Amino acid sequence: MKTIYKNILIAVDGSEDSEKALEKGINLTLEHGSTLIIGHVVDYKNYSRAAVFSYDLIPAAEEAGQKILDESKKKAQKAGVLDVITSLQSGNPQKLVSQLLAENYKADLIITGASGAGTFDKYVMGSVSLGTVRHAQCDVLIVRNEKVLDGYQTILAAADGSDESIAAFEKAVDIAAGSNSSLIVAHVLHTPAISSFDMHTEEILAMFEKNGENILEQYKKTAEQRHVENIKYIIERGSPKTVLPISIAKAYKADLIVAGASGLNRVERRFLGSVAESIVRRAACDVLIVHPPD
Repeated sequence: MKTIYKNILIAVDGSEDSEKALEKGINLTLEHGSTLIIGHVVDYKNYSRAAVFSYDLIPAAEEAGQKILDESKKKAQKAGVLDVITSLQSGNPQKLVSQLLAENYKADLIITGASGAGTFDKYVMGSVSLGTVRHAQCDVLIVRNEKVLDGYQTILAAADGSDESIAAFEKAVDIAAGSNSSLIVAHVLHTPAISSFDMHTEEILAMFEKNGENILEQYKKTAEQRHVENIKYIIERGSPKTVLPISIAKAYKADLIVAGASGLNRVERRFLGSVAESIVRRAACDVLIVHPPD
């Protein structure tokens, strides 16, 4: 079944990367026939530090934010989007984007730029994008390609056999089929962890490689059922957190990486950050983080 996003939420701040996120969001809204929600958050903490000027800065920031929203709405309507909603909020961007705005408007896709402008910069990449990935209950698209394309040429899907990964693969298949893209499905053997077993390392590697082959067989069956042919399946060794977003993505010139919102290792995700978060930090292309349906 083809993926359809009904309510697309875009976080805008007026920066160049935010403009690219808006452009991508408009394209997807037209493709899916969605409602487009454009949100801007004024973070009062940035202005409360300048106590002497805060009374003047806060109204000015709100006025500037509303102007960004008005201009964004005009762009969307000019492009042909019929249903556009704007929302100006104040508070913590990390929570408001992924929770309040997404929940209020029942967003099933959130789109953000890779970086922001001025004082908002640290929140978009350092906090809002990663915070959205951590806390959102819907899919999240981080736009990082230099140019916004109507479709993608090469899609890289991270495969670890988890429910989240399978849901991400199904989305990747839908996107590839819709845009006639090539699809790379990659399973990475976590050799740093395996090498900690000094004895019988080769036997353990062979066992993990066999398990990886079995995992990819599951994905092949799904692809065959959906009649998708332009797919390559690969197994690599190393740390998934770097091999996926850097080595494999670069080798195959991926312009979109699709990954599940979490993976098999929930303890690692809590204390060290998930593979998905690492992909968001390190990838040089667009990243789609997929949450499986409830």
